[in-house]
Amino acid sequence: MVQKGLDYAAVRSWLDFCHKHHSRLCSKNSFRGLPGFRLIDCQTRRICLWKDIASLPYVTLSYVWGSGSHASTAERALPESLPATVEDALTVALALGYKYLWIDRYCVPQHNSTEKMAQIQNMGTIYGHSDLTIIAAAGDSPTYGLPGVGSTPRMAHPSVVIGSHTFVPLLNDICEQIDQSTWSQRGWTYQEGLLCKRQLVFTDTQCYFQCGGMSCLENISLPLEALHISSKQRFRIAYGDEVFRRSIYVRYFSTGAHGEWEADFLRRVNEYKFRSLSHDSDALDAFAGILQTFKRRKVEVENIMGVPLYNGWRRNPGFLVAGLLWKFRVFRVLSEKGNALVDEHNGALQRREEFPSWTWVGWKISKQIEVDFNSTVWHTIQSFTDNSPPNSTCKLSSLVDIDFIISGTSLNWTQYQTEILRRYEKGDLFRLLNLTGWTVELKFPKEAFNSDTTGKVSCGPFTVSREELLSTAIAAKDGGAGLFQEGDEVTVTCILMFCYSVVWHSAKDTK
Repeated sequence: MVQKGLDYAAVRSWLDFCHKHHSRLCSKNSFRGLPGFRLIDCQTRRICLWKDIASLPYVTLSYVWGSGSHASTAERALPESLPATVEDALTVALALGYKYLWIDRYCVPQHNSTEKMAQIQNMGTIYGHSDLTIIAAAGDSPTYGLPGVGSTPRMAHPSVVIGSHTFVPLLNDICEQIDQSTWSQRGWTYQEGLLCKRQLVFTDTQCYFQCGGMSCLENISLPLEALHISSKQRFRIAYGDEVFRRSIYVRYFSTGAHGEWEADFLRRVNEYKFRSLSHDSDALDAFAGILQTFKRRKVEVENIMGVPLYNGWRRNPGFLVAGLLWKFRVFRVLSEKGNALVDEHNGALQRREEFPSWTWVGWKISKQIEVDFNSTVWHTIQSFTDNSPPNSTCKLSSLVDIDFIISGTSLNWTQYQTEILRRYEKGDLFRLLNLTGWTVELKFPKEAFNSDTTGKVSCGPFTVSREELLSTAIAAKDGGAGLFQEGDEVTVTCILMFCYSVVWHSAKDTK
């Protein structure tokens, strides 16, 4: 049964076991710090520079800022009066044996734009090197507090007393509790919860702990050694009866999938894309830690404005086309009224004017819509390039020429890709793309645009899925292609890159 207050002894036992045994999944790499990186000394409540504290372990806090919260101008010490969540986080850190705590509100230097941007771009490093992240998945502001720590009470658990026995539910719906929290709906908190090694999540009922090798709940007390495999690196796949398995093996946060495969990029985008932001201009910064992590992983996914450049882009500049071939995938729930998908799609999408339309970051996207970076597209383009004869002029980069335009200057991607990426990393935002390439007019029956998104439609030798046709139509409405009706037909005029099957067949048949 969960106590009224946090069971510090249980949490310390989870941390101790992880530190002692999970050397493979939860080990910590060396951290050299960042420009202006600071931490809060929980004992003195002073703000210290990283270089002055001998690289001791630190804790990070992930919480909801709230509508009335603003960045602090504190430079040397915390204010005397702190929000309840911050005050409780200091208490938890000290009780668990940590001296230092990182909180963005007080530790990110607001007065130095260069240092501030360096820390925003390296949130993955900051959270990835913290020993533990305290997550406030209760309440909707920093004044709420951490239930079970300070003055914020926990919700009473239902129970039944029969004779000398008290029966309580297992409360194994911890994932649902986190999902329904304000914390899980906010944009900035996504990378904070995903990129850390260990999470200690406070809900209104109890605490949930997860690391690379195990997950634990306060209301279930079982011997950790018995739950682990012989090497003690992680939990066993199966243990006990089905009821206990559902409770023990719950894992809310994805682990080991932050950048191992091309498909991981797609998953991270779709987990993040519907989260809310107080300022649309933060859409890219709030995902910067994820993007930075993908640069350092096996697939080495570079990006420009959130558009992925998959492994191989250095040797073939034409691979930018693969990143630009993203599309929206609409769930059938949007078509319950029987209206055309194109019409209902527009109601579920809103533009972020701070960003260009050619990146998914430029759109507010609901849960009913997925962004699709189909890795098959990338492999198709890679195969097309690799299988071209050595002396052939039929290269993807020759089919579509891409120029980035900023401040009236045009930079060709093929010639200046290094310079374009350098300027992007410095903070330049490229809003305009000039795409030059072959175009084609495809005539389809109006029925091809109806609510049925399954199957394929044909126009002469070209076969296109209805989802691809819909994506092209949406791009047309945003000015990326032409779209007009003639009687019972709809004519789509587009650059070949908008439909990779068209790119493939036209290239083989024409050149």
